[in-house]
Amino acid sequence: MNKQDWPRRLDAELSFITWTQENKLQVMRGISQKGGIVVKRKLSLALTLALVLLALTATAYAAGLIFSPRVDTLTLADQALKEKYGIDQAMLSYFTRDMKESGGATVVTYKGFDIMEYPLGVYTVTVKNGKTEVQWSHDGKDTSGGLDGDVWGLEQLKEIVEISKTQHEAKAYFNKAMEVNQRNGISLEATELGRPTETEEEYRARREKEEDEIRARKKLTEEEMKELASQAVMLTYHLTEEQAKKFDRYDEGNWYHFVHGSPCYDVFFGLCQRPGPEDDPDAWPEWTEGDGQYWVSVNVETGVIEDIIYDSGLNGNG
Repeated sequence: MNKQDWPRRLDAELSFITWTQENKLQVMRGISQKGGIVVKRKLSLALTLALVLLALTATAYAAGLIFSPRVDTLTLADQALKEKYGIDQAMLSYFTRDMKESGGATVVTYKGFDIMEYPLGVYTVTVKNGKTEVQWSHDGKDTSGGLDGDVWGLEQLKEIVEISKTQHEAKAYFNKAMEVNQRNGISLEATELGRPTETEEEYRARREKEEDEIRARKKLTEEEMKELASQAVMLTYHLTEEQAKKFDRYDEGNWYHFVHGSPCYDVFFGLCQRPGPEDDPDAWPEWTEGDGQYWVSVNVETGVIEDIIYDSGLNGNG
């Protein structure tokens, strides 16, 4: 992006932003240190927010990053879920996430993974005009009793995360989820998924045709898209340069496909910041905040980040 484009692009990006009270509180926390505000001069809250927002937007543009509205919406939903219920990125690995348009708003649903759907419940975040409303299917229910309780909230999620970190065994909480389902008469029979609509040969032919089409439309090199993906992960998940240096770039996991109709190159990163014991290479390494897998879908024509997914890996036995 050249210097002439900068004011126009920045103005267009900022014009769509709606600030809620939660946004204001979050930014004020971010510019505070040990309870003392960093800003020395008396600035109005609106001006302070504008300056912070300008800095954040400038950071994204300086890295050559543009996020799709889908990514912005999902980021808002994740933040709203954490603000109201305390569910962080590591805990989201125990949920599936879906996003749909409804009545002029975007509805993001988080369902407990597999047999944990009933105990963990369903969280629904409605995003409209930059504002969010969050609900939980178990709102108002008793969450006491740890994993022996019928409703699993934040405390149970913390326990599950700790089990994943230390025991590396999903059965420890899957068995408890099974008991909850049985007590409440929840059927665990697998649903009928239907037969495949194409053979393996047909699938391969379709994928090759799709990949050839996307490659033909490509305006960025794979290295350029990998760099955009790396910067997007760092900015979205607040990772440092030191953490980025430890990225495992799994090129065999990168592929071309359409994401919500956009031609994309998916970039796959892994992060493990602490190796296992040298005397036992097969031992589990200690999980550290930020560890896991990252998938970034980069538009091959524009470089826009169309989608970004993080999985802490904790729900995969730690």
